[in-house]
Amino acid sequence: AMTWLLLRQGINDRLSLGMPKDALFAHKTGNSAGTFHDAGIAWTAWGERVLVVLTDGVAAPDARALMKDLGYWAYVLPAPVAAARSGP
Repeated sequence: AMTWLLLRQGINDRLSLGMPKDALFAHKTGNSAGTFHDAGIAWTAWGERVLVVLTDGVAAPDARALMKDLGYWAYVLPAPVAAARSGP
C-alpha cells in the first residue's frame, strides 16, 4: 500500500526528471526554505536502486538540475561488478 502511494507522487521535478517517463520510481519529495529533497526506490533493468538526495543552501534550479543528473545515472548505469578476490 505504501509503495503504491509513493509511486503516485505528484511532484516529479527532481530525481525522476532524469528517468524515462515510464520508469517505476516510488519516492517522496520535500522542501523548506533553502532545502530540496527527494528519496525513493527506482526499479531498473539492473535491479532496485535506492536514491536519497538532501540539499541545503543550493538554489532550486541548481538542486533540480543536480537531482535530474543523479536520477539519470542511477537509472542507466549497471551495477558494479565485484572484482574476483583470491584473498582477504
